[in-house]
Amino acid sequence: MLDWDTAYRCHRGHRCTDAERVELALLAPHLVRADGPRWVRLGARIATLNGLCSVCTEHVRRAISALPLDYAELSTVLGVSGGGGAERVAGSRELPVPVRLEVEATQRKIAFEADRWAEIVADVRCLSWAVDGLRPAVMIERAAALLTERLDVLLTVPPWPVTEWNAEGAEWSVVECDGLTGALTLMALHTAVTALAGRAEQDTRLPMPCPRCERLALRRPNGTDHADCRACHHRLTADDLDAFTVALTGSAPGVLR
Repeated sequence: MLDWDTAYRCHRGHRCTDAERVELALLAPHLVRADGPRWVRLGARIATLNGLCSVCTEHVRRAISALPLDYAELSTVLGVSGGGGAERVAGSRELPVPVRLEVEATQRKIAFEADRWAEIVADVRCLSWAVDGLRPAVMIERAAALLTERLDVLLTVPPWPVTEWNAEGAEWSVVECDGLTGALTLMALHTAVTALAGRAEQDTRLPMPCPRCERLALRRPNGTDHADCRACHHRLTADDLDAFTVALTGSAPGVLR
């Protein structure tokens, strides 16, 4: 009999890439209603009390490693030069004010969070983190390198005093935040850049399971002839896709491309 305890499951819960579909009647029979859902999605089982499964950990690692390119891409979206100034690139379009403010805010948030968590991890490991005077792009590159190399440290940082902006009081206040929350914040920033840069819908989901992990997570970037699994990161070439399509459906090669 399964229970409702999620302490030893991936912290991302139903958003976990390896989430488990569990019948609600086995978890909490008193919550089952005739007109309600019969199934719930719980994070993958893990050995630690509070953490991420191996698949989500890899997603976080890839997201953090992409932050330097994300920051640079937002500069391109804004139409500024790569030299760290505010000079606009000739011919670049002027963004609507709300969009521009959101892009600029996301850039600042990437720099702030990357610097903060790199400094905390460096503090935990008794390392030096001296980035004063560096351009944000350079600092973010160093922070991403440190955090991806020591991701295990970041994910296990205990509740740590950090400063947060209190919008209601219009002031900075000190709160406690653990490294797991910090890592997921950095991952969310990478996802936000994907949307702001217009890359959210640039692939097609294939209606067949990944041959390695058997999950429906295959995506083919538009304009390419390969597919990548969003769950286990397995890549299928054009020949792989043809062979897999024939094996599954008996259809002629290329029907999914």
